[in-house]
Amino acid sequence: MMRLDRLYAQLRDCLLADGQDDAEASLRILFEDILHVTTAKRLTHPELEVDERLIQPAVDRLLAGEPLAYILGYTEFMGLRYQCAPGVLVPRPETELLVGWALEDQKNRNVHFLDIGTGTGCIALSLAHFAPTWSGIGVDLSDTALRVAETNRKALKIDSVRFLHSDLTQSVRNEQFDVILSNPPYITAADMEKLDQRVQKEPRLALYGGVDGLDLYRRIAAETPAILNNGGALYLEIGYDQGETVPQILAEAGFSDITVQKDLSGLDRCVKGYYYV
Repeated sequence: MMRLDRLYAQLRDCLLADGQDDAEASLRILFEDILHVTTAKRLTHPELEVDERLIQPAVDRLLAGEPLAYILGYTEFMGLRYQCAPGVLVPRPETELLVGWALEDQKNRNVHFLDIGTGTGCIALSLAHFAPTWSGIGVDLSDTALRVAETNRKALKIDSVRFLHSDLTQSVRNEQFDVILSNPPYITAADMEKLDQRVQKEPRLALYGGVDGLDLYRRIAAETPAILNNGGALYLEIGYDQGETVPQILAEAGFSDITVQKDLSGLDRCVKGYYYV
């Protein structure tokens, strides 16, 4: 058994020594999830003793480079809890901007949407949760991702979304959509070599975007016009340095009214374009 304050300090210092700058944030979550000790309780009752063996395996996994979401088995996205497992991309806060942009743009409309590369289903299911009149399809090439997405759909009790196995638009070419969204793989070959060890634990299929990071954008731009309704919108998350190249790809594919949205750090993060027949 060990006092709360001493255990926290010991684990924090261990993680910081490993170069994990978000050590305190990770520990706060682990203490609450595993030890059922809130930050307030830890600070007001530092003398309480807990069994350090309960939390050590999770910390060992952090030290081994495993993403926190895999250790917990879930993550939060737009205030909703999503199951997350090895083999599936961990949802990022930046992607909330993509979802929020679409919701704001398309409010007061009944939208049928497509989510390409759905992963956990966080984009599709968040859209359906916050816009209950919308319906959509999430597609992915990964069977693991589709199983996780379906689990999340059932947990959130959403019936207006279905998930399909598909290589981009291959399985939905007989459908028409008002909105298409995607957070495609956009990491370049050079940057793949520099990834944080935790990111390297995530599926390469969801990260690697080809030598220049733009392979999937070219394919999406080429394939989506055929399944977009007239005046339909395409929303894409992009890398911070792709705010010029991706709009150019969309323009060359016939999209217009193309705009770029910056994130809270002032970096290019999302691109939107409309397609008119």
